[in-house]
Amino acid sequence: MVYYLYHFNYDGQLQYDRSLGSDTDGDGTDVDKPTRDVLVTYVYALAERYLIRGLKAVALRHFKAAATDLLDINDFLKATLEVYTSTLEDDRGLRDVVVEALYKNSQWLDKEEVRDMLKGLGALTYDLVIYMCQQRSF
Repeated sequence: MVYYLYHFNYDGQLQYDRSLGSDTDGDGTDVDKPTRDVLVTYVYALAERYLIRGLKAVALRHFKAAATDLLDINDFLKATLEVYTSTLEDDRGLRDVVVEALYKNSQWLDKEEVRDMLKGLGALTYDLVIYMCQQRSF
């Protein structure tokens, strides 16, 4: 946030360093290390909290670019959970990006972890159904 206040931009490739040891899951993934997209949602939420519209717009742009690059499904699900738990229901910025990514990658709906996410996040399921109606996908 401070970097943005001086430069009116920030690096979307945020780095997360942990000086102490970290835990890994079975496939060697660092479970304490937030993904780039989760970090962008933190920046977005921070910008919302401090009413910095420009930073919020930059964070949205970075998130949209990451979602367009078709990130790993597990990273996407972590970011989706963060988006739907850290943003206000009427703040459509990140939520619309998530819904559009799910719609464009409908093959993800065949994955059990995506279905579990939809079951757990009723607001996401509702948003996806509304988006599909708007796209005339029924």
